[in-house]
Amino acid sequence: MTLDAPPAITPVLRAARLAPMLRGFFENRRGRSLYHALHGEHPDPAEVWIFCPALLEEATFALRPTVQLAEAFARDGATVLRFDYEGQGESEGDARRLGLADWTDDVVSAIEWVRRRFGPEVRINLLAQRAGALVAAEAALRGPLPVHRLLLLAPVLDGAKHFDECLRAHLTTQLACFNKVSEPRAVLKEQLQRGQFVSVLGHDVGQALASSLSGARLRPLLADFRGETDVIHLARTAGRDVSAALADLHGLPRVHLHAGPPVTFWDQAGRYWELTADLSALVLQVAGRDAGRQGEGA
Repeated sequence: MTLDAPPAITPVLRAARLAPMLRGFFENRRGRSLYHALHGEHPDPAEVWIFCPALLEEATFALRPTVQLAEAFARDGATVLRFDYEGQGESEGDARRLGLADWTDDVVSAIEWVRRRFGPEVRINLLAQRAGALVAAEAALRGPLPVHRLLLLAPVLDGAKHFDECLRAHLTTQLACFNKVSEPRAVLKEQLQRGQFVSVLGHDVGQALASSLSGARLRPLLADFRGETDVIHLARTAGRDVSAALADLHGLPRVHLHAGPPVTFWDQAGRYWELTADLSALVLQVAGRDAGRQGEGA
């Protein structure tokens, strides 16, 4: 494991030309149409970055900076595929009945689409945000097709803790709207166990997502993944120790930790909806590193 400090980069994102982009839909392995956008103009790329989004409302908050990041990759010469999981964004389906296994399968479908378009020899790299890191890591480790690298932005390390935080956010919403909590977490969990849907981060979810998130942890997935993994920690405030924040990933070979700028673009505050120049530069810098860094580790 390696630990890098944040680079000293001026936090100003300047306007730049738009790279070519192709929008459309492809079918996942369950026959649902998934929205995609392909950034870049190379007809025969050696590698393709597939962006695996965050889940639920965090994906909405992160959409604009995700598009900006894909544009930055494309201007830097990379080919990027963005897509929406089934039941999210512009894709077909009902997210209330889906869990992590379904969206992991969607990543496999995206890899299959890339290989059909560019050939079976193209290298596949996955860039994932927040809980999307659990999906991407599962696809990289247990999917039927090889994944070369993982790059994880502010990943969720523990799905159970993350889901509890989501339920806690729902309680905060109740207080803000009604000045009281009418449905505490215990009640919400009972409703899920009875097969009902509950509101989490602005979306109705069911037991499939609750149970799959509650059993998901990033460390064992990265421990068994044979490729290189880069993890960028994004602190909510400046000065937070990335080593402490990512303590659960310490000691893993082939895992490289990076301290990012103090920005959380999944937050609701409007000022976080723009990709900052320092974060863009850091992600491009990390993505451009030689993936074969043998000999590095904790």
